[in-house]
Amino acid sequence: CILQDELLKIGENTKAQNVNGIIVDPFTGDILAMATVPSLDLNKYSSYSINIHRNRTVIDTYAPGSTFKIVALAGGIEEGLIRENDEYYCENGRYRIHDLILKDHEPYEELTVREILMHSSNIGIAKIVENYNSGLIYDYVRKFGFGSKTGITLPSEANGILNTYSDWTLVSDVYVSIGQEINSTTLQTAMAYSVIANGDIY
Repeated sequence: CILQDELLKIGENTKAQNVNGIIVDPFTGDILAMATVPSLDLNKYSSYSINIHRNRTVIDTYAPGSTFKIVALAGGIEEGLIRENDEYYCENGRYRIHDLILKDHEPYEELTVREILMHSSNIGIAKIVENYNSGLIYDYVRKFGFGSKTGITLPSEANGILNTYSDWTLVSDVYVSIGQEINSTTLQTAMAYSVIANGDIY
């Protein structure tokens, strides 16, 4: 399978203990391919460790990190709060939010919304989200399917981890927007990106 071959290459290049991935048709939601490596030979099923049997694409959850920034930006665009050429000052790479320091991997000054996504600026996302109404990020995270099973007919699908809004702190809007304080499955992330790819349908 093409997907499995690519995952094997990624595993070799990164020395990762395991790698998983999905190919989705964003217009139908159909799963075209799903793979986890290392994998097993079904003809010798019982000779593998139980950990190799896991379908990590639907069972394991991860902090999505920068892949999650699309949720905050999509919410702002949908609500008419931001436009792609709006500019934000990104503080040359260091920004204090309450008692925490947020950093970018490179220092930036003025960036447009488009550039904030291109350069994956944590500070840019923070500046955008600070102007959102309370609860908007949580609402869009849920609309994109995070914190809930997709309903795929495979065993042991995980919900992911999304704290209830009443448990969010003063910095949760920002930190969730950059893919922290939340865990998702590979399948949930793929389905969220399908919303972007197909023009807004989950």
